[in-house]
Amino acid sequence: MFSVKAMLKMLVSLIVLVIAAVGCSRGGYVTTKNLKEIMIGRCWEYQRLVNPTPFLNNLKDCGALWELFYKAVSFKSSCGQQPVAYGEFTQLAKHQIDGKRLLLWEKVYPLVTKYADLGKRFVTLDSTLAGYMASSLVFCGNSNTADGLDYGKCPGYRDCPDNAFSAYWKEVSKEFSKMAEDPVYKMVNGSQSPTYRADSIFAEWELPYLPRDKVKTIRIMVVHNIHGPVVETCSSGATLSMMKNAIQSYGFNVECEDDPEAIHHFLCVDAVDTEACKNHVKRYIR
Repeated sequence: MFSVKAMLKMLVSLIVLVIAAVGCSRGGYVTTKNLKEIMIGRCWEYQRLVNPTPFLNNLKDCGALWELFYKAVSFKSSCGQQPVAYGEFTQLAKHQIDGKRLLLWEKVYPLVTKYADLGKRFVTLDSTLAGYMASSLVFCGNSNTADGLDYGKCPGYRDCPDNAFSAYWKEVSKEFSKMAEDPVYKMVNGSQSPTYRADSIFAEWELPYLPRDKVKTIRIMVVHNIHGPVVETCSSGATLSMMKNAIQSYGFNVECEDDPEAIHHFLCVDAVDTEACKNHVKRYIR
């Protein structure tokens, strides 16, 4: 016989599984509540506090930016949206960046966000106004709701590659890449497979738009998790070879480095007791 405690535990587990199943069946994504207030607030925060220098004499109208964004997504189908829909928004949001510190990335979002530190070390897309305004937000349209946004279900990438927020990031990624100068940095995760995909945003919306008159070299930084595994490296790995070939096909030179010292140090800050980090430190205190 089961005890009451065991029965309750089983019931809770069943409820959790049901909730998870319902969430998955709905796609797992919904438009972020208070989307307008968040995006307008971030717009002012970015210009006033995060990166005020480019806007000292050219402050962007955050209300106008929201209206252009809203026009692009509201009352539209949640699937089949084209990146060009966000073109007006992207052009208005554009501002000066340090193109010599531009960092593109793939499958390393938490690390690259912390390491770039909103433009202090490198300039990532999240370090720009367009990236900062929409970072980690979800949105899609619905012609049957009062405000034209869907708070019930937004398709994920697997359900619909041309969903609203995927289209947004493709367009802003394209315009971001156009501002690059030599050299361009690219951080990838060598602990995941595949490390590179031919249908990624980098392959289709960043690499083709890098200005060939300003960019000569792309420096790949292959980063591995402290605990491994090591799936691909600069010298071994099928998909990394594909990436190098793709880069060279556009006329760019390729440089590649496994686990750059600075990034390894950065990773070890949160993993000081691991053997990999202890051995790394010993090299500097002998």
